[in-house]
Amino acid sequence: MLSNDEIKARYFERGTRIDRYGNYVEEYQDQMENRIGFCLLLHYHLINGMSDKKAREKLKGFDLSPVEIEFLMKKTKDFIANVLEIDLDQVRTALTSTENYLYQEVNAIYPKLNDKYNAERFAPITFRDKTFQADEKSRASMQSYMQSGVDPMYWMTLNNEPIEPWTVEDVKALYAEIIARDDDLHMVMSVLKQRIRILTEQKDFTAIKQLAADNGVA
Repeated sequence: MLSNDEIKARYFERGTRIDRYGNYVEEYQDQMENRIGFCLLLHYHLINGMSDKKAREKLKGFDLSPVEIEFLMKKTKDFIANVLEIDLDQVRTALTSTENYLYQEVNAIYPKLNDKYNAERFAPITFRDKTFQADEKSRASMQSYMQSGVDPMYWMTLNNEPIEPWTVEDVKALYAEIIARDDDLHMVMSVLKQRIRILTEQKDFTAIKQLAADNGVA
């Protein structure tokens, strides 16, 4: 079980969204308006400006009972206040102030940045002068061979060229190359997010827009 500090850190990484227990819920990233996605990620809706009244109406539309609605609202607000340590009233006030435009612009950048990170992370990778897949399916296959210790005998390149022989050690080496690239990309993304946070605190809208444009997330 994650500590409150660990959950809070995951939230402020502004990458894949998390539920109230700190679990990443990437499969619901694009399903925030259906019943499961909305209930799991209600804290994001409230923090992004949704009123209690509108949230209750939405939950009622999913056939939740009044008791279930109030329970979920209370749990979500407790999570925002006590785990994320965000003053929801203050956030809502900011959303109706002159800071609203800046807040909305910054909020729109993070999902784009996350999409960019994932696209680069799962892009094909060059290894020993050949190009290989590095998507989730390929990674799962590599993990399976590494866990079993069985040589795959051959490995397919991006262009469907079989490379043989191909041992478990070759699999490990390719996987290590992929993970090293993941780490490099994550570092770049983390530095960029930190820079955006600093510029947001400084209310430097022009610099934020330029930074987003320079990194292809405008």
